[in-house]
Amino acid sequence: MTRLVLAIAAAVWLLMWLAGEALAQACLPIADVEAVLHGRYGESPRFQGLTEGLSAIWQAWLNEATGTWTIVVLRPDGSACPVIAGQMGALVEPIPAGEEG
Repeated sequence: MTRLVLAIAAAVWLLMWLAGEALAQACLPIADVEAVLHGRYGESPRFQGLTEGLSAIWQAWLNEATGTWTIVVLRPDGSACPVIAGQMGALVEPIPAGEEG
């Protein structure tokens, strides 16, 4: 289980780094990105959190029925930057406190 936790931590770090890189790339108004993710892909935001330094909001969108998912960074200027997207996404059950997997 420790390896899984380390792998997840590494993946989150990589996504945060990619999010920083994406801030200067293909960004659109938040409403436009939300319309595409929800309207075309049926995705809804399932998680969000502030980035270190409180400079942006990081969101994970998911369509539980189809498994499509997208990571989006919301910037203070009102733009949204899709960072990465994929398929076969699913919600996972949290590990109860005090247990290792």
